[in-house]
Amino acid sequence: MGCRTGFWRVTYGAEVTLNGDDLAVSNERYVESALPSGKVFFRLWNGISAIASFPKVTPPAEPNLLRDGIRLEFDNPNTITYYRPGDYWTFKVRAGEIINDEILINNKPPQGIEYHRVPLAELNWDADLDISFEAEQIEDCRDVFRPLTQQNGCCTFAVGDGKISHGDFDSIDDAIRHLPKSGGKICLLPGLHQANAIIQGKRNIKIEGCGKHTRVIPRKEMRNSSIFRIIDSECIALLDMDLVTLGGTAIVLEATEIGNLKEIEIGHNRIIACKEAIHVKQGMNIYIHHNKIRMLDKAMAGVAMYLITEDSLVERNDIGVIPAEKTPPPDKPDGGEATPDPTDPCADLEIVYSSIPAFVAYINLIWQIPLFFIPTNPFKALGGIQIAGGSERVKVWENTINGGAGNGIVLGTSLAKFLEDLEEIPEEEEQSIEHEGGQLWGRVVSEETGLKDITVFLQNQDGTNFPNQTQDDGFFFIRKLRLENIQFQLPLPATKSSALSHGKILSGNLFTKLR
Repeated sequence: MGCRTGFWRVTYGAEVTLNGDDLAVSNERYVESALPSGKVFFRLWNGISAIASFPKVTPPAEPNLLRDGIRLEFDNPNTITYYRPGDYWTFKVRAGEIINDEILINNKPPQGIEYHRVPLAELNWDADLDISFEAEQIEDCRDVFRPLTQQNGCCTFAVGDGKISHGDFDSIDDAIRHLPKSGGKICLLPGLHQANAIIQGKRNIKIEGCGKHTRVIPRKEMRNSSIFRIIDSECIALLDMDLVTLGGTAIVLEATEIGNLKEIEIGHNRIIACKEAIHVKQGMNIYIHHNKIRMLDKAMAGVAMYLITEDSLVERNDIGVIPAEKTPPPDKPDGGEATPDPTDPCADLEIVYSSIPAFVAYINLIWQIPLFFIPTNPFKALGGIQIAGGSERVKVWENTINGGAGNGIVLGTSLAKFLEDLEEIPEEEEQSIEHEGGQLWGRVVSEETGLKDITVFLQNQDGTNFPNQTQDDGFFFIRKLRLENIQFQLPLPATKSSALSHGKILSGNLFTKLR
């Protein structure tokens, strides 16, 4: 046998007789025209016979004898399509007085050779049978795997959806958590990703998809929460992906203080949203560009973009509201019941999300709907862009806006929204007081965590003040206190400075819980 391009092939076959240390050729069976000049090896068999010599017989006739009592019969031995060179079977036989099975192999295909086929390319033949890769007639089907020492690229991590694609991680949230402090780039592979990613206190992060092949929706447990929420971060980019939320806001940017959120880029995305597509609060140098946004025409749906920002640019975005009458829910692919209408306020959106084929069909339908017509019924969603009060030096340039119950571009904030932000009050307050004499101790906590450096003010009927400051664990202690009709005030931390907690001390212990 000779070796050519990585595999062995038969080049010569003959019947030989062992004569001492030599093999004497008695009958040549196969000889190639050009014998190999390099290294060869040979296999020595105890005889060669054609499979045609062992046809299948009809009882009571016995199969032809091979040797030593072993008889063989083959199905259709004269048909070359049944057998390939190299096919083999193995079986065990014992010599002497050991009894062997009467039937050693019964109607079994060859044990080998096992052939493993891998697609290399698709060839689109023409009439001349002359094709080339340059003419796009050959499609390479190989999966190229770079050497492990050459794996460096522009992507810090690749993220798959865990179903049709797999990367370093199959979760956007996990990839963000594993990024180094210096930041990095996360490349989203094609697929239907689920995320409620929070990027807080980070910098130099770019998350980029594969265009419409990368879809991101909220997780099952948090469908109405934002897909991406960026807090107090800088130099963050969300690029080139499809974001779909049927009940909430796609992207939220916010800062606890002015200057903490800056240099954020949102570009070349397609966004389908219900409440808002993009919400920015206290941002600086925000760049929103070349996004295609479609708002669901649903009751209580807001604007496409709500911005409180400074020194920012909003340019070349395509914004529109899809009239409810133009978005009928697609039927299930199996012909079952129709999925709920996502624009119906009473619809169970989880049914829409969980039926992946129907969900994808619905999304594809939305992107195909033209916006250049007047709807039969009035719009419910506001649509458009709102540059809210407190914004400065914001440039809105060459955006296309279609549809909506509001104006295309709104400047300022409504009085109701202004008062809502100004008078933000904690949702719940729980207080319990137990009398233990003329002393008072207590603890101030936020979500089970003690708050330090919080000043607690207490005042009795004659106007005497009893201020005290909480320790590291949130506890405070006041001595020599008259417990008759004492008023107390509890200013909250700086992030909630507009809220005060008021009450009466009726006995000696105070426990205040903030949420």
